[in-house]
Amino acid sequence: MKNDNDNFFDDELNEDDELNEDDDDMDDEEIGKEIENERRTLRNLPVYKQAKRLMELVLALVDAIDDDHEMKSATDIMLQDVMMLCPKIAGAHGCDVYQAKIENAMLIRYHAKSLYLQYHTLKMFKLCDDNYAELIRNESIIFRNLFLEWVATFDKSTDEDDEWGNFYFEV
Repeated sequence: MKNDNDNFFDDELNEDDELNEDDDDMDDEEIGKEIENERRTLRNLPVYKQAKRLMELVLALVDAIDDDHEMKSATDIMLQDVMMLCPKIAGAHGCDVYQAKIENAMLIRYHAKSLYLQYHTLKMFKLCDDNYAELIRNESIIFRNLFLEWVATFDKSTDEDDEWGNFYFEV
């Protein structure tokens, strides 16, 4: 049974195709090179590199904690938080509209701050050596500083009204 919404996504694709007419002039090899250049640029962003560093630290911590430990859920929260950083950085990096960049940045901020605050849980419940907890905390501070520098590079002139209102922070 077909309803009126069945063609909605097809219509959206057709509208998007009209917006990306430049892509029709590029062959597959050129598109592949452009994609690889964007990936390389992303991987070289200091904020992205620091997010990867945090992920390595948290993954090592999660692996070191016994699955039966009563506070294992704290490391699970840390893992959830750290795993949001790189995809959201990539999402913000990959779009041109300021509003979309800031929406990703706000999610990054939320998860990075949550990760930073887990330091107290690590110390309180002795989930790891105090030095390792300090290392994660210090690397989180480095991430925060790189994040603030990165967000300051967003081009506000690309902002568009999405009819939801702009509820973002100033850097």
